[in-house]
Amino acid sequence: MSFKKAKNEQSAIKALLYGSQGAGKTLTALDIADGLSKKFGGRVAMIATERGYDFYTQASKTRALHPEAFDFDVDATKSFVEAMKDVDEFIKSKNHSVLIVDSLTQVYESCKDVYGDKNKIGAIKIHTWNKINEQYGLFVEKLINCNKHVILCGRSANLYEQSESKPDEIVKTGTHPRVGKDTGHEAHTVIRMEQRMSKGQYEIYASVEKDRTSIINGQLIKWPCYKNTIEKTLVALGKTNRGIEKNTKLDLDKIEEQENKEISESSKLFVKFSNEIEAAKTQPEIETISENIRAVIKQLSSDDIVELRKLRDSRAMKIENEKTFGSERAKKKIEENPI
Repeated sequence: MSFKKAKNEQSAIKALLYGSQGAGKTLTALDIADGLSKKFGGRVAMIATERGYDFYTQASKTRALHPEAFDFDVDATKSFVEAMKDVDEFIKSKNHSVLIVDSLTQVYESCKDVYGDKNKIGAIKIHTWNKINEQYGLFVEKLINCNKHVILCGRSANLYEQSESKPDEIVKTGTHPRVGKDTGHEAHTVIRMEQRMSKGQYEIYASVEKDRTSIINGQLIKWPCYKNTIEKTLVALGKTNRGIEKNTKLDLDKIEEQENKEISESSKLFVKFSNEIEAAKTQPEIETISENIRAVIKQLSSDDIVELRKLRDSRAMKIENEKTFGSERAKKKIEENPI
């Protein structure tokens, strides 16, 4: 029987903090991690893609939150492969109980650089997204399913929609984490960070967009830290930690099969249209071929579309040049041999 009595099997914090530059993500993440480390024991580890953490290794009397120096271990790297190794090392470590990834956005971008193959116009080719999603998904899955605390920091991106009052205008409707798809769904707590000006001074605020414990969900918190955010949710944690593994290989195999089918169909159409373009003798023939291409453009890959456009434009120019040259040659012959 697959079903069994449900029980709380989440004993570790999995939080995502996101926001723009200067929104206090690193400082807040370090304070939360420090609080978790002191309560549960073990050291704090950080995968850092930027050197913003340097300033927090020393005390600062002017720092509004946690003026004391933070004590943590770090691997500063922009390599996705190295970050993946760091995750494995953290999970196996007997010394570390909390991990900060700052920033997850850069880790995702690095993953795209490693596994993404780009076309001539700089876009990632469709068939390489499988590998990107597989490897990034594995990175996040390891963190979400491990029995240790994890704090992910991500940059924010704007959300835009078509204006209802002015259909021709696109308006900003909000923000979202600039990380891999569904990362926010995996995290138990999602907090949007922002910096505000008050009486000539900057203050940090946190808007809790998601909290599965429902204890701090929807709250707006000034100067967020361990005590006024995550500590309050600890009462809802269970005694053991059990994740849900994805059968990503099966899903990705099906996606790859479909994409290979689409690539094959695109190749057939490319050969067909390129032969027709090469055989075209007049501009009306070129225009007809262009119309036929537009009718099935959704079945063509972006690479094939670009190449067909080049072939069409080149052939059209050649036909025009031949026409012009032929007219000039005929005119010259008449002039040389008048009736």
